[in-house]
Amino acid sequence: MIAIKAQRCDGSLVDDVRQAPGATDRVRMWWLGQAGFLVRSGGFLCAIDPYLSGQPRRLMPPAFDPGEPLGLAAVLCSHDHIDHIDPGALPALAEANPGCVFVVPAAARERVLKLGLPEDRLRPARDGDRIELGGGAAVVHVLPSAHEALETDATGAHRALGFVLELGGLRIYHSGDCVPYEGLAARLAVLRPDVALLPANGRDEERHRQGYLGNFSFAEAAELCLASGIGWLVPHHFGMFAGNTVPREELERAAAALPEQLRCLVPEMGVKYEMEAAR
Repeated sequence: MIAIKAQRCDGSLVDDVRQAPGATDRVRMWWLGQAGFLVRSGGFLCAIDPYLSGQPRRLMPPAFDPGEPLGLAAVLCSHDHIDHIDPGALPALAEANPGCVFVVPAAARERVLKLGLPEDRLRPARDGDRIELGGGAAVVHVLPSAHEALETDATGAHRALGFVLELGGLRIYHSGDCVPYEGLAARLAVLRPDVALLPANGRDEERHRQGYLGNFSFAEAAELCLASGIGWLVPHHFGMFAGNTVPREELERAAAALPEQLRCLVPEMGVKYEMEAAR
């Protein structure tokens, strides 16, 4: 089991990220809202599903200006929806972080090329890939996600992916948008993540009528963690869109009722989370 400590950022998130390289035996993480996270280990910094465009539908402001240079080494994008492959943010991130590579589903390769991302900085990903990042500072293990079904393009490439990010001696699973599917827990049990970053806004007929594809409920996310031996759950994908969210208070009540072998952190923006192996 790892330990996670929370510390509120003194200034802006950008300032906190820039000053945070620190010890290499700690992994630092910041929530960006929706499914977005920044993760740092030593000098290696990556973003996962950063949704940073300023749009009227947002209930949370963008966590930072994507034109701010952060020294990103990689951006991982799980699937081609605007809050995961953000057409307004990705080109700005590429320009501000010239050393950054972009791991995207192979099924979305043409889409991100049309956004203007340089082809030589794309890492089109497929199920089963193992991708080294930052000169070996991190490794990404790729597996499919079901949003709400496992879908592939004409070449057999999955349209939605999840990532197990291995860095700083820890493994973090980010599913992107996903619902339970047969075999997922077994795949994760082999990859042995320490932490799972999972959407927990659920799904229902009303949201289907509005055109929203669904995700894990909190109970399903917790069940997946318990079935695959993951010790920490970080629920996300809430508080951004009025018609497709779940109240924070509901998540916190559910977290308090979990069995002792599974811990839960309901993330906040403006907070840095430090993770390290418990001693």
